[in-house]
Amino acid sequence: MFSYAHARRRLAALLAVGVAATTAATTAAAPAAWAVDDVAPRLDSVAFTSPVDVGPGDPVTISYSATDASPTVSIVASFVDAAGRRTEWDFGDQLPLTGVASTTVPDGLADVPTTLYTLTVRDESGNTTTYSPTTMTCVPECPGAVHQLPLDVSLAVTGSTPDSDAPLVTSVTLASPSAAVGSEARLRLGLDEAHPPVTSLGSMAYAVFTDGSHTFRLTGDPAAYGTVVGVVPTSVPNGTYRLDSVYVRDLAGNSATYRSSGAVQVWPQGSASGPSTHTLPFAATTVTVTGSSVDVESPVLSRIAWTTRPTTSGSTATLSYAAADESLASVTVQYRAATGFQSPSWWEFATSATGSGVASGRVPTVSTGTWYVDAVVLRDRAGNYSEYRHDGTLTCNRSCPSTHTVGIAALDLSVVAAPTAPSFLAAVPLDRSARVQWDPPTDVGNSAVTGYAVTVSPGGRTYTVGGSARTLTVTGLANHTAYSFSVRARNAAGLGPARVATATPRPRQRLFITGDVSNDGRADIIGVSHGNVAYLYRGNGIGGITGSAKVGSGLGDVRTLLPALARPGDDFFGGNVLSVTYTGWDESWWAYNGNRLVAFNSISPSTFNRYRHIVTPGDFDGNAKADVLTIADNGDLYLWANRDWARFWGPKKIGSGWQSFTTVVGVGDLDGDRHNDLVARRNDGTLWLYAGNGSGGFRYRKQIGTSKGWNAFTQLAGMDDFTGDGRKDLLALAPNGYLYVYTGTGTGSFTSRVLVSTGFGSFT
Repeated sequence: MFSYAHARRRLAALLAVGVAATTAATTAAAPAAWAVDDVAPRLDSVAFTSPVDVGPGDPVTISYSATDASPTVSIVASFVDAAGRRTEWDFGDQLPLTGVASTTVPDGLADVPTTLYTLTVRDESGNTTTYSPTTMTCVPECPGAVHQLPLDVSLAVTGSTPDSDAPLVTSVTLASPSAAVGSEARLRLGLDEAHPPVTSLGSMAYAVFTDGSHTFRLTGDPAAYGTVVGVVPTSVPNGTYRLDSVYVRDLAGNSATYRSSGAVQVWPQGSASGPSTHTLPFAATTVTVTGSSVDVESPVLSRIAWTTRPTTSGSTATLSYAAADESLASVTVQYRAATGFQSPSWWEFATSATGSGVASGRVPTVSTGTWYVDAVVLRDRAGNYSEYRHDGTLTCNRSCPSTHTVGIAALDLSVVAAPTAPSFLAAVPLDRSARVQWDPPTDVGNSAVTGYAVTVSPGGRTYTVGGSARTLTVTGLANHTAYSFSVRARNAAGLGPARVATATPRPRQRLFITGDVSNDGRADIIGVSHGNVAYLYRGNGIGGITGSAKVGSGLGDVRTLLPALARPGDDFFGGNVLSVTYTGWDESWWAYNGNRLVAFNSISPSTFNRYRHIVTPGDFDGNAKADVLTIADNGDLYLWANRDWARFWGPKKIGSGWQSFTTVVGVGDLDGDRHNDLVARRNDGTLWLYAGNGSGGFRYRKQIGTSKGWNAFTQLAGMDDFTGDGRKDLLALAPNGYLYVYTGTGTGSFTSRVLVSTGFGSFT
């Protein structure tokens, strides 16, 4: 019988004697690529010197050259025959880095050709490089390394007494019933085998232990055949592990695998002999693993609620929870849409566990609306999870109940967004103020509008009004200055985008001489009070009034009334006025029918309201129809020639530099040349006459009043004979409500002034 000791004696003898033989291969080139941090040994060259036909006890010799940080290496060759039997031939331990090493052909091999399968070199630190005929494997790794060693070696074994019996395991015994992770565990095997292995490799035997979910392996101990040993890895959890399988292989390459089911599998199939079953006490062979930090429990949730509830996309929120777990890593709330109009249909509120019982996360970009909780998923750092579903079911990767009672429905969300801009916005200019009006947003972002912010520029003032407000009058503005008004809606998500409108406040004319609108042959006065009520004051023909009557109301948008645009008989009523509004959409021809002003016809929307001054001198171009003059903010003067029924040609520019006048009024034919004229008050208080030429221009201008007194009047009005002397007059209203008439001379000046009334304070 070929024994383990006999094989060792034969190997030692052959190492001391050089054997001459035919060279089977040539020196190999060094590997083409090595990782710079590779410390595994390498073979720079190797050559097998051996006859092709060998028998038990015959020498097999190699010459080699190795590179490594260690001074010595061990070399083991693995051969495999046609039946799949694999044997290890040990060329020795503590070999120098360059030299010759020998081994002998063991007994027990089958009389068949056997081929070199791998060649393994190991250094003193345990680093290894294993060469196959075409590849190499390093521990530590040498990524991308290749070799050109001549490893195409085949030997024909003859004269052997084949061993076809697989090793027989007769007993299994643990050295200790418990082992801490990171420490050694040892299993002793009782073996009946004629040809035990003789190499330093530990692959001749191993045992596997399992708890049903995790496993670890003990490998063969070359120093003690029949013993497997290994360090319990830190990757397995605490618990009891039973013996699951034992693998043993002899020197001849026969192997047997003993399983916890009682089955035994021998190899090679059909060639090796051995039992098919066993009665070894695998179930009773257990080792208790201790000291592990591996978590094998799914998280258990007992309570969850919002600490800070998110309301908008992108908002960050925190959850408070009560959960039992050793290393909880995240809490994820899965949401589904309440309707088919929301996007996406499903999303997650993913959090990280930031402390005991606290998790925080951010809402991704999602549609507004109600979102229902579909599930709450808890995960720990070990990869364990538990999923608490909306329907009360519970699933996890470990053992857990099938249902739960945690109130996750309280995590349902109503996601809102800032409202869109107001759907409509307009800014109506008024006298030193503006009226801003708007309609609500078309999309309120799933949250009721609670207010609006109105910002005025220049100045930057911001006003806040309630959610039901639709208008705001901004006061304290400067006339003839362009302002922008931005309006933003607010809801629970904050302010939405702005819609912007512009407006330029203009002075308001409240007092007018309208000609004889009462058809009694005397010039009358119309005034619009601060309460936006229109009154008719009938003239007495000698510079006074006979009484008043309310003739209209709700005239808040009326900027000015232009009187006597049509002569009596040109339409159905005796006298008419043109109403120019601040809105720009209601420039109407108003007619007085004896007791009230009525809107007769809407003309030329937005034609006149953008101008600095609007005035009618009566017929200015000689066509017997009253015309309109406008002055732009840059001072340009335009003529709007009346075609008929208050339809106009134009505009035609007829002058410039008029921006320095604070008031411009039409006074009819003031200088007696039968052409209508203008009177204008400059900002220095001087009064000027611009005499019309009857064809759409001026003959001359002259100053007819000094700066003393004229700037003291809030309004000037003119155009008709108010005193009954056949000459055109001028009305002037003082801040105290005193109304004066300046009697015209008929030659372009005034003779004196007469107090008409002291009760016109409503029109200042």
